[in-house]
Amino acid sequence: MIKLSRGDLLQYMELGGWFRKIDDPILLEFLKVWGRIEVEGQDRAAVQNDLRTQYQTIKRRIHDHRGYLAEVYIAQILWTGQNKTLPGTFFHSKEDITLPWHFSYVNPFF
Repeated sequence: MIKLSRGDLLQYMELGGWFRKIDDPILLEFLKVWGRIEVEGQDRAAVQNDLRTQYQTIKRRIHDHRGYLAEVYIAQILWTGQNKTLPGTFFHSKEDITLPWHFSYVNPFF
């Protein structure tokens, strides 16, 4: 732990011989998992499954958010590109695409 404090990951308080403030989020996550297994005595497999479930949930939320952003970007392209010809590379096409003169966006959340 003292070696970690020399790498500015922990602050070692020499006066009291204790540690304070963890600056590294990966180390903080490791210490949480280590504490659940070693200090609290929880089953290692259960802790691993909980952590895996947590990370899968975060991954799914990021994936959903990326899909939502893609929909918003496409709506913006269609709205601002009305009656214009756009390069086909934007749409994975060899030919240029001419957008219609009228586009209406329907917000599915209202």
